[in-house]
Amino acid sequence: MTQMILSKNTAIRRVQSGLQLIPAETQDPFLLNIQQLLELPLSTYFLDREGLTQTINEEGLMTCGFDSEKQAMGKSIMAVSKRESAQQLISNCHEVIQYQSVKFFDEMNLRKDGIHQQYLSIKFPCYDQTMQVLGVFGISIVLGKHSLAESMALVQRMGLLSSPPESTVSFSIVLTPREQACLHWLTKGFTAKMIAKELDISHRTVEEYIANIKSKFGAHTKSQLIEMLRTK
Repeated sequence: MTQMILSKNTAIRRVQSGLQLIPAETQDPFLLNIQQLLELPLSTYFLDREGLTQTINEEGLMTCGFDSEKQAMGKSIMAVSKRESAQQLISNCHEVIQYQSVKFFDEMNLRKDGIHQQYLSIKFPCYDQTMQVLGVFGISIVLGKHSLAESMALVQRMGLLSSPPESTVSFSIVLTPREQACLHWLTKGFTAKMIAKELDISHRTVEEYIANIKSKFGAHTKSQLIEMLRTK
Protein backbone atom coordinates (compact mmCIF):
# COMPACT_ATOMS: atom_id res chain seq x y z
CA MET A 1 0.00 0.00 0.00
CA THR A 2 1.33 3.45 -0.95
CA GLN A 3 2.21 5.57 2.08
CA MET A 4 1.34 9.23 2.52
CA ILE A 5 4.68 11.06 2.58
CA LEU A 6 4.28 14.80 3.17
CA SER A 7 6.43 17.87 3.41
CA LYS A 8 5.17 21.41 3.92
CA ASN A 9 6.10 22.15 0.28
CA THR A 10 4.28 19.19 -1.24
CA ALA A 11 2.16 20.60 -4.06
CA ILE A 12 -1.57 19.98 -4.32
CA ARG A 13 -3.78 19.85 -7.39
CA ARG A 14 -7.57 19.90 -7.14
CA VAL A 15 -8.97 17.02 -9.16
CA GLN A 16 -12.60 16.15 -9.73
CA SER A 17 -12.75 13.58 -6.93
CA GLY A 18 -10.42 15.18 -4.38
CA LEU A 19 -6.81 16.37 -4.04
CA GLN A 20 -3.73 15.04 -5.80
CA LEU A 21 -0.41 15.31 -3.95
CA ILE A 22 2.54 16.18 -6.20
CA PRO A 23 6.30 16.19 -5.43
CA ALA A 24 7.50 19.39 -3.78
CA GLU A 25 9.93 20.18 -6.61
CA THR A 26 7.06 20.67 -9.08
CA GLN A 27 7.24 24.23 -10.38
CA ASP A 28 3.72 25.51 -11.01
CA PRO A 29 2.58 28.87 -9.56
CA PHE A 30 -1.06 27.84 -9.88
CA LEU A 31 -0.75 24.91 -7.47
CA LEU A 32 -1.35 25.12 -3.74
CA ASN A 33 0.97 23.50 -1.25
CA ILE A 34 0.44 21.84 2.11
CA GLN A 35 1.84 24.82 4.00
CA GLN A 36 -0.91 27.06 2.58
CA LEU A 37 -3.60 24.66 3.74
CA LEU A 38 -2.08 24.45 7.21
CA GLU A 39 -2.10 28.25 7.43
CA LEU A 40 -5.89 28.39 7.08
CA PRO A 41 -7.51 29.85 10.25
CA LEU A 42 -9.53 26.63 10.55
CA SER A 43 -8.79 23.12 11.78
CA THR A 44 -6.93 21.41 8.93
CA TYR A 45 -5.28 18.00 8.93
CA PHE A 46 -4.02 15.16 6.75
CA LEU A 47 -4.82 11.58 7.81
CA ASP A 48 -3.63 8.35 6.26
CA ARG A 49 -5.96 5.53 5.20
CA GLU A 50 -6.12 4.28 8.80
CA GLY A 51 -7.12 7.69 10.16
CA LEU A 52 -3.69 8.36 11.67
CA THR A 53 -2.47 11.95 11.72
CA GLN A 54 0.24 12.80 9.20
CA THR A 55 0.23 16.55 9.76
CA ILE A 56 -2.09 19.03 11.47
CA ASN A 57 -2.14 22.80 12.02
CA GLU A 58 -2.22 24.75 15.30
CA GLU A 59 -5.97 25.29 15.13
CA GLY A 60 -6.45 21.58 14.57
CA LEU A 61 -4.31 20.74 17.60
CA MET A 62 -6.39 23.04 19.81
CA THR A 63 -9.66 21.76 18.37
CA CYS A 64 -8.80 18.08 18.82
CA GLY A 65 -7.10 18.51 22.19
CA PHE A 66 -3.56 17.46 21.25
CA ASP A 67 -0.77 19.25 23.12
CA SER A 68 1.60 19.38 20.17
CA GLU A 69 2.11 18.20 16.60
CA LYS A 70 4.63 15.68 17.93
CA GLN A 71 1.94 14.18 20.18
CA ALA A 72 -0.57 14.07 17.31
CA MET A 73 1.71 12.49 14.70
CA GLY A 74 0.76 8.89 14.00
CA LYS A 75 -2.23 9.07 16.36
CA SER A 76 -5.93 8.94 15.60
CA ILE A 77 -8.70 10.99 17.16
CA MET A 78 -9.18 8.01 19.49
CA ALA A 79 -6.21 9.32 21.49
CA VAL A 80 -8.03 12.46 22.63
CA SER A 81 -11.77 11.81 22.17
CA LYS A 82 -14.40 9.58 23.71
CA ARG A 83 -14.69 6.28 21.88
CA GLU A 84 -18.18 6.68 20.37
CA SER A 85 -17.65 10.13 18.85
CA ALA A 86 -14.11 9.22 17.73
CA GLN A 87 -15.41 6.13 15.93
CA GLN A 88 -17.95 8.26 14.03
CA LEU A 89 -15.28 10.75 12.94
CA ILE A 90 -13.04 7.93 11.74
CA SER A 91 -16.01 6.28 9.99
CA ASN A 92 -16.61 9.52 8.07
CA CYS A 93 -13.02 9.46 6.82
CA HIS A 94 -13.39 5.84 5.74
CA GLU A 95 -16.54 6.81 3.83
CA VAL A 96 -14.62 9.48 1.92
CA ILE A 97 -11.96 6.91 0.99
CA GLN A 98 -14.51 4.22 0.10
CA TYR A 99 -16.53 6.44 -2.25
CA GLN A 100 -13.55 8.57 -3.35
CA SER A 101 -15.49 11.80 -3.29
CA VAL A 102 -15.48 15.08 -1.40
CA LYS A 103 -18.06 14.98 1.37
CA PHE A 104 -19.59 17.38 3.90
CA PHE A 105 -20.36 16.12 7.41
CA ASP A 106 -22.19 17.38 10.48
CA GLU A 107 -19.83 16.18 13.20
CA MET A 108 -19.91 16.19 16.98
CA ASN A 109 -16.86 15.44 19.08
CA LEU A 110 -16.76 14.73 22.81
CA ARG A 111 -13.17 14.98 23.96
CA LYS A 112 -11.74 13.01 26.87
CA ASP A 113 -11.33 16.28 28.80
CA GLY A 114 -15.12 16.78 28.63
CA ILE A 115 -15.15 19.51 25.96
CA HIS A 116 -17.95 19.05 23.43
CA GLN A 117 -17.76 20.60 19.97
CA GLN A 118 -19.83 20.60 16.82
CA TYR A 119 -18.24 20.94 13.36
CA LEU A 120 -19.12 21.29 9.74
CA SER A 121 -16.32 19.26 8.15
CA ILE A 122 -15.27 19.05 4.50
CA LYS A 123 -13.21 15.98 3.73
CA PHE A 124 -11.27 15.29 0.55
CA PRO A 125 -9.72 12.00 -0.57
CA CYS A 126 -5.99 12.47 -1.28
CA TYR A 127 -4.27 10.72 -4.19
CA ASP A 128 -0.69 10.16 -5.32
CA GLN A 129 0.45 10.85 -8.88
CA THR A 130 -1.00 7.55 -10.09
CA MET A 131 -4.36 8.37 -8.44
CA GLN A 132 -3.96 5.76 -5.71
CA VAL A 133 -5.78 6.84 -2.53
CA LEU A 134 -3.37 7.88 0.22
CA GLY A 135 -5.75 9.20 2.85
CA VAL A 136 -7.90 12.22 3.68
CA PHE A 137 -7.46 15.98 3.95
CA GLY A 138 -10.00 17.55 6.29
CA ILE A 139 -11.19 21.05 7.12
CA SER A 140 -13.32 21.35 10.24
CA ILE A 141 -15.27 24.55 10.88
CA VAL A 142 -16.08 24.77 14.59
CA LEU A 143 -19.65 26.04 14.85
CA GLY A 144 -19.98 28.92 17.25
CA LYS A 145 -16.27 29.76 16.91
CA HIS A 146 -15.62 30.11 13.19
CA SER A 147 -17.95 32.13 10.97
CA LEU A 148 -19.50 29.55 8.67
CA ALA A 149 -20.10 32.03 5.85
CA GLU A 150 -16.57 33.47 6.00
CA SER A 151 -15.01 30.02 6.31
CA MET A 152 -16.86 28.64 3.29
CA ALA A 153 -15.94 31.74 1.26
CA LEU A 154 -12.27 31.26 2.19
CA VAL A 155 -12.29 27.60 1.17
CA GLN A 156 -13.98 28.54 -2.10
CA ARG A 157 -11.43 31.29 -2.83
CA MET A 158 -8.58 28.83 -2.42
CA GLY A 159 -10.10 26.72 -5.18
CA LEU A 160 -10.68 23.69 -2.96
CA LEU A 161 -14.33 23.46 -3.93
CA SER A 162 -14.56 22.81 -7.64
CA SER A 163 -17.23 24.50 -9.68
CA PRO A 164 -20.48 22.78 -8.73
CA PRO A 165 -22.97 21.42 -11.23
CA GLU A 166 -26.01 23.49 -12.00
CA SER A 167 -27.90 24.06 -8.77
CA THR A 168 -30.86 21.82 -8.04
CA VAL A 169 -32.22 24.36 -5.55
CA SER A 170 -35.41 26.01 -6.68
CA PHE A 171 -35.28 29.81 -6.76
CA SER A 172 -39.01 29.95 -6.01
CA ILE A 173 -38.45 28.82 -2.40
CA VAL A 174 -40.20 31.21 -0.03
CA LEU A 175 -39.11 31.53 3.59
CA THR A 176 -41.00 33.28 6.34
CA PRO A 177 -39.23 36.20 8.10
CA ARG A 178 -38.45 33.95 11.08
CA GLU A 179 -37.06 31.23 8.80
CA GLN A 180 -34.94 33.82 7.02
CA ALA A 181 -33.57 35.01 10.36
CA CYS A 182 -32.76 31.45 11.45
CA LEU A 183 -31.06 30.74 8.13
CA HIS A 184 -29.02 33.95 8.44
CA TRP A 185 -27.59 32.90 11.82
CA LEU A 186 -27.22 29.27 10.76
CA THR A 187 -24.91 30.26 7.88
CA LYS A 188 -22.80 32.23 10.36
CA GLY A 189 -22.12 29.05 12.29
CA PHE A 190 -24.62 29.57 15.12
CA THR A 191 -26.10 26.51 16.81
CA ALA A 192 -29.85 26.21 17.40
CA LYS A 193 -29.38 27.24 21.05
CA MET A 194 -27.39 30.31 20.04
CA ILE A 195 -30.01 31.27 17.44
CA ALA A 196 -32.76 30.87 20.04
CA LYS A 197 -30.94 33.29 22.33
CA GLU A 198 -30.33 35.74 19.49
CA LEU A 199 -34.01 35.73 18.42
CA ASP A 200 -35.38 35.41 21.97
CA ILE A 201 -37.40 32.31 21.15
CA SER A 202 -37.22 28.73 22.40
CA HIS A 203 -34.63 26.22 21.24
CA ARG A 204 -37.44 23.87 20.16
CA THR A 205 -39.00 26.59 18.00
CA VAL A 206 -35.68 27.21 16.27
CA GLU A 207 -35.33 23.50 15.55
CA GLU A 208 -38.81 23.55 14.00
CA TYR A 209 -37.85 26.50 11.79
CA ILE A 210 -34.66 24.74 10.70
CA ALA A 211 -36.62 21.57 9.95
CA ASN A 212 -39.02 23.63 7.80
CA ILE A 213 -36.09 25.23 5.96
CA LYS A 214 -34.49 21.85 5.25
CA SER A 215 -37.82 20.53 4.02
CA LYS A 216 -38.27 23.47 1.64
CA PHE A 217 -34.78 23.03 0.22
CA GLY A 218 -35.05 19.24 0.11
CA ALA A 219 -32.07 18.85 2.46
CA HIS A 220 -31.79 16.01 4.97
CA THR A 221 -29.07 17.50 7.21
CA LYS A 222 -27.74 20.94 8.13
CA SER A 223 -24.48 20.25 6.31
CA GLN A 224 -26.37 19.29 3.15
CA LEU A 225 -28.39 22.50 3.46
CA ILE A 226 -25.20 24.58 3.72
CA GLU A 227 -23.72 22.82 0.68
CA MET A 228 -26.89 23.47 -1.32
CA LEU A 229 -26.79 27.16 -0.36
CA ARG A 230 -23.17 27.33 -1.47
CA THR A 231 -24.13 26.14 -4.95
CA LYS A 232 -27.17 28.39 -5.18
